[in-house]
Amino acid sequence: KLVRDLVDELRIADRVHFAGWVSGDDKSNLLAAADAFVLLSDRENYGIAVIEAVQAGTPVIITSEVFISDELERAGAALVTTQDPRRAAADIDRLLHDDGQLDAMRKATRLFVRDELSEARIDARYESALTVQVS
Repeated sequence: KLVRDLVDELRIADRVHFAGWVSGDDKSNLLAAADAFVLLSDRENYGIAVIEAVQAGTPVIITSEVFISDELERAGAALVTTQDPRRAAADIDRLLHDDGQLDAMRKATRLFVRDELSEARIDARYESALTVQVS
């Protein structure tokens, strides 16, 4: 309710859509159509929603508290910002006005999915983790 009230107060209701629960192809299509996916979390053990956005080819803006932020930032698929509202807003605004960076990040998301999220790569990581645990 607070967010809806803020949208009304700022008079931006014509630019904001509350989709509610979406799943399957609808979710994938919404993520793919987005300019960016933003998650300014103060604690995120992995960030499944972030990975879903990356799989859809959408650049992500996240905080360092999202566990996978380092990997995504190294891959060029994420812009890592802080939870400071002004700095985060400035980073979001800067990215959304930089088509070159958005395009580079979209390409990086596809490469990240291919190189890091393939079945073979996940199997190898799992096997490596199990080997370390057994040793």
